[in-house]
Amino acid sequence: MLWSLVRSAFLGVLCCVLLFDTTALGQVNLLTEPEKCLFLGTPYQLAYLQEDNLALMSNGGGVYGFDVATGAQRWHRFLVSHRGGRGVEFRGRQVLSWSDQGVFLLDATTGKETWWRHDTRCGAVCRASLSPDENRVVAVCEQGILLYGVKDRSQRVLPVLREFLGWLPGGKAILFSGISWDRDKATRKWQLLDTDTGNVTLCRDEPGSWYDPSPVFSSLGQLAEWSENDHGGGTLKVRDARTGTTLHEFGDVGNLSQTLYWLKDGKRLLCPTADRKEARVIDAETGTVQFSLSGEGHCFVFIAPFEDASGTVWTFSKDGSNHRYAWKLVPEGTPVRILDGTRIAPSYFWPSGSGPGRLATTIMEEDRLLVYSAYNMDDMSKMAEWRCRISKPRYGGIIVNKTLTHAACSCRATTDNESRPKNQVFSLHVRDRESPIRTGRGRVQAISPDGRLLVVQTDDKESCLYDAENDRVLSLFTVEFEGDYPRYMPASFSDDGKRVAVNTTRSVEVTDLSGDYPRRTMASPPEKEGSIGEGTPLFSPDATRVLCSGNNCARLFDAGSGALLHTFEETERFAFPYPEGYGFFGNLFTMAKDWAGVVTDRFKYNNRVETLFMDGGSQVVTFTAGQIIRVWDAESGRLLRTIRTGLPEKRNAEGRINNQITLSSNGRFAFSSNGDNFAPAVLWSVTDGVPLRRYQLPESSWGFGLPTEDGKSVVVSSNENLYRWQGGE
Repeated sequence: MLWSLVRSAFLGVLCCVLLFDTTALGQVNLLTEPEKCLFLGTPYQLAYLQEDNLALMSNGGGVYGFDVATGAQRWHRFLVSHRGGRGVEFRGRQVLSWSDQGVFLLDATTGKETWWRHDTRCGAVCRASLSPDENRVVAVCEQGILLYGVKDRSQRVLPVLREFLGWLPGGKAILFSGISWDRDKATRKWQLLDTDTGNVTLCRDEPGSWYDPSPVFSSLGQLAEWSENDHGGGTLKVRDARTGTTLHEFGDVGNLSQTLYWLKDGKRLLCPTADRKEARVIDAETGTVQFSLSGEGHCFVFIAPFEDASGTVWTFSKDGSNHRYAWKLVPEGTPVRILDGTRIAPSYFWPSGSGPGRLATTIMEEDRLLVYSAYNMDDMSKMAEWRCRISKPRYGGIIVNKTLTHAACSCRATTDNESRPKNQVFSLHVRDRESPIRTGRGRVQAISPDGRLLVVQTDDKESCLYDAENDRVLSLFTVEFEGDYPRYMPASFSDDGKRVAVNTTRSVEVTDLSGDYPRRTMASPPEKEGSIGEGTPLFSPDATRVLCSGNNCARLFDAGSGALLHTFEETERFAFPYPEGYGFFGNLFTMAKDWAGVVTDRFKYNNRVETLFMDGGSQVVTFTAGQIIRVWDAESGRLLRTIRTGLPEKRNAEGRINNQITLSSNGRFAFSSNGDNFAPAVLWSVTDGVPLRRYQLPESSWGFGLPTEDGKSVVVSSNENLYRWQGGE
């Protein structure tokens, strides 16, 4: 409590000190509602109430009820969580929901609240569950567990445990499982919580790993897990949850997905196949497939089955148009369309680096089938799609060239520090086939416009220019650094495909893609020898100059000679956006540095400067820490104008400062925002430095706000839903 009061007092003083003249902003129109919801975020869970003609859906924006016949939204409950978790559990005609607002039950048909509790003594709620008899609610929080009585309105505090698995038969005990570390040895502990006494019993411990498949828990106290082998099949194992004893083991049930679900009776499992084209109901005692459901073009998605109040069980699929269907889980069950796919995002949207004015989504449609789609931000039409059949579970991402002909997937090859390039493999794909046209070791950093050349980082300190068409290495790029940690080497090709730039963090290496591939090294001046920064090098539209971002400066080089033309230096310093360590002393150190930062820059940080070319390369835009935008003349290096966003350097409950600036792809418009809504977002005209519009965004967990090239709209990702807001006049 004392720390909270001190922090609040400090933040109040800090905000007053940092307050700038907001007169101009105060005269700009404030918008509170978007023009249109472009896409609802992908469903986490679905439910179907046939007699009410009602489909229920939960996603990052909360829980929704839709009329199946008309598609109209009947109700919506917004869920907000900044520290803990948020989610729902569908139960017959009730919906259990949890978020920073508390734990509450909703009537499934109307969305009206029938019961709620909000108790912060144990911190934020991470997970909640309704007991089998629907008379008690357990809320797993950051610092303890709260047990609520629904009818008698009781509540108790129980010891803190992690990784809730489920209620044991009888509803008097709950099983938890969690990983602990001791001298680099991981152990999984299985613990039982008696809800009547609050006693915790250690059932067993066993060697564990973060990479173990997560077992699923049944109402009869059994665990089921699927382990894949290297031959296209695997083993289904059923164990006793208390003792860990293997009760049944089956190796001949076909190639299943890693996702398993127990049905409510605890005797059967619902198992989608690895390609998601079939849903199988398997007897947990015999391993026999009782029946299967499938339909042409249907994919059974990662969504738990739902049992309605009458005992009917439903499972769910989607088709190629992204429509959602409910299937009655009986032999010869047929699909009923319950949600219009044109309203649902195929996956999470993010700004695409493949070209200006594009958004992208990726989704694992099957265990080894990665689907990437590119959309035009102006009208949200789909521009291209790749269906990439990959060899390993995805890690490392996907890169697409600007002409939208080729895509490269980087995936983990081992579980040994899988983020390092040397532990990854890549595959190169074209749009008209699932199988890769080329595979290799390492992580792809860039693809040429024609898709023929790649920059592949093959080791922690080595990249290469690779001719994918002829399977040969053309050039190597290395960097020498002490320490056993990776150095990522971002790269880019010029729009005309005649040059490539690789940032080794010591220098930028520019190679001409003709003749014997001559190379020029572009580095910091001798008086500032050291790292040049870790930003992706950017070519000017005519490929004659290279712009590279670093800490507190950006450097512009001549791509032909390698000469340093200008250094665009950021003279102001801003607070480090993350907390300085953990616990009380970490918070105290952070607060002390913030206090000192009010009167001196000595304790502030060298902030990363982001960069962009504007007006055909004649101007350079730099922006830093969500605080300041500067426009420079690329010919003379002269500062033309400065925009101060005025966002508060205020820390949230986790000690983070969530200010950000995003620019339209042509650099003419900027969107400044605070992820915790400590201040309204603002759309700026970068060409003349004036604010155009203010936005009161909903309290949320949101990803980005991106202005269109004409500044007439801003596309905002909020709680995984995608909205269009009005831009400038």
